[in-house]
Amino acid sequence: MVIGGGNSGFESASQLLAYAKSVTILQRGEKYNAEPTMVENVLANPKMTGILNAEISEVFGDNFVKGIKYKDTKSGEEKTLDVSGVFIEIGAIPATDFISNDLVEKDNFGQIKIDHRNGRSSQAGI
Repeated sequence: MVIGGGNSGFESASQLLAYAKSVTILQRGEKYNAEPTMVENVLANPKMTGILNAEISEVFGDNFVKGIKYKDTKSGEEKTLDVSGVFIEIGAIPATDFISNDLVEKDNFGQIKIDHRNGRSSQAGI
């Protein structure tokens, strides 16, 4: 189980797919915040499941995680999933304050925007 639908969440989910029988990613909002091509590629894996509008209410187990409970914020329904691990990938804050917005283009989160086809930013060399 990966909690968080941004780039970090999808990167973790992608890595876990190599080892796990299945991976589920939960996003609190109505859409994923990761780059669209990353979302598309990761969710295309048959071992991958994505759940939107999920608000976690409980992680439970004894010595090890056994499952999670969450509320579907659209329907209000409480749901339970059996899981054997939880990876929380939310709230990353980019350390890009030292780079001015005039120098390189950033997104709403302060991350430097890159062209995923070639890995380049709006400023050569960055």
